Amino acid sequence: MNTDPHFLSFKGLKQYTPDAGWAIVPQYPKHVRVESPVAPPSASLPVEVPTSTETPQRSEITEPLTDTLIRELFEQLQVGPTDDLTQAWCVIASDVNQLSQHMALHRELQEQLTQLNQEMTDMRQNILLQLQQVQQAADQQLVSARLRSEVSLLAYNKLTSKLSTA
Repeated sequence: MNTDPHFLSFKGLKQYTPDAGWAIVPQYPKHVRVESPVAPPSASLPVEVPTSTETPQRSEITEPLTDTLIRELFEQLQVGPTDDLTQAWCVIASDVNQLSQHMALHRELQEQLTQLNQEMTDMRQNILLQLQQVQQAADQQLVSARLRSEVSLLAYNKLTSKLSTA
């Protein structure tokens, strides 16, 4: 049991009011309905309460906190949680961030691969077209060479026959 003066040492339901601090809630019979008094807002509380993601600087809280429990609560809110679960979530968040980066890189590399595949396909088609053009040129040269050969042979035969008869 804690011996600090700002901790309550007795058990049971407790109620906090800014003016009176912590007190035991009286036990009423079940058939009696008790309206809880609404305490006026305390002037010692900060106007904006920081959330768990915000950590205000001590200089931002300008008004002094009179109640030690409230002061301790705000000090605990300023310190981030350090339990194992929080660490696990930090690791998970880091891994998810890294996975997102890898997925973006994967997507970029897939796009580059698709572009390279398209360029390779275009180059293959261009090479095949050039080979067809070379083949056609070679075929034309072959046809021309055959024609020249046949013409030469025909001219040779005619000249030979004219020279032999003369």
